[in-house]
Amino acid sequence: MRAARNTATSAATGSGRQQQVLKAAADIFRRKGYDATSLQDIADAVGIQKGSLYHYIDTKEDLLFAIIKDTHDRTLKGNSRWRTIEGDALARLRVFIEDHARVSMKHGRSTSIYFRDARALSRARRDEIMTARDEYESALRSLIEQAQAEGTVNPKLNPRLATFAIFGMINWLYQWYRPSGALSPDTIARSLADQALASLTAEPPPV
Repeated sequence: MRAARNTATSAATGSGRQQQVLKAAADIFRRKGYDATSLQDIADAVGIQKGSLYHYIDTKEDLLFAIIKDTHDRTLKGNSRWRTIEGDALARLRVFIEDHARVSMKHGRSTSIYFRDARALSRARRDEIMTARDEYESALRSLIEQAQAEGTVNPKLNPRLATFAIFGMINWLYQWYRPSGALSPDTIARSLADQALASLTAEPPPV
């Protein structure tokens, strides 16, 4: 039996059958929700006996953890260009926001599972995911603080709240973005970045 701790790392490098199992699990988790999905559902979708799943996992949670961890890893890989951009912090902020939006649209299926079903993970696994999430959020917050120091972002803004606002806007993409829609991913990414930067650079109205 494959140890549960190896399931997440096998998501990107495992056998073709492992990939089929994870893809089937992701499809069904998104459609039915994690709690309503059974291992029999996943086995049926792959076309194998339920008992054969235990060659790859110990529990259903192993699949959820693998999908969620892979989602985060894909986000980090897909949104790293901002680190190499020359220029001020505001320029790097734009690239960070645009590329985060592009990753969110490209991986909408797994993104929805990340936000909806992470609560179902065991405490240790949830803590691991939340720690990685906090580090990612810290990168955006640091860019906002750098831009404030450079004088390109309103110094009166709370960087933590501004970070939450930007992620709140972009992370909702999985709810409404459709590849068949009229707007391309690049158009949407640029527009969301425009709106986010406009909110960061504008002087708030007097109370």
